[in-house]
Amino acid sequence: MLNLLFSPKGRVNPQEFMRGVYIITGLMVVIGLLPLLNPMLAIVGMVGILLIWCWIALCAKRFHDSGKTGWLALVVIIGFFIGSYFLGQFIQATFAGDAMAAYEAQVKAFAESGDTAGIMGLMTGDGMKSIVRKTAIPSAVGTVILSLALAFVVNKLSPHDPEENQYGPAGSVGNTFD
Repeated sequence: MLNLLFSPKGRVNPQEFMRGVYIITGLMVVIGLLPLLNPMLAIVGMVGILLIWCWIALCAKRFHDSGKTGWLALVVIIGFFIGSYFLGQFIQATFAGDAMAAYEAQVKAFAESGDTAGIMGLMTGDGMKSIVRKTAIPSAVGTVILSLALAFVVNKLSPHDPEENQYGPAGSVGNTFD
């Protein structure tokens, strides 16, 4: 399992790739929903940065399976960031537009008055809780849709090569962490 998610060496077939995608997406959803328990748990989202490496390693192996360079995984990651940005903008505007406007007005008022403690207090205030309640579940659903769409594209761009290639025998996932 560690090799599947952390090592970019070797190859994975479409089924193993999707297994990895399901694991990473599940972790992303859990991390995204933690702020519903406590808005301060949004800081745990920083752990999600580790999942970027998992995506890169998994996609690199998938591209290796079709004889392509693993560097193409960076294109997938860039696509994910762009998709996530626009998805986040859409979700905030659709589900929390009024709460975001009020929150931004409070931040601006505190900033103009020089009250940095007030700005920090907003992180745990009702405004932030309202935004989290309104956006966490739509964001989780959007993450699942975006992840599965990108996985579908990667699988379509990388047909399985049943023969050995320069990246190893078919179905191998490298030697690290075995």
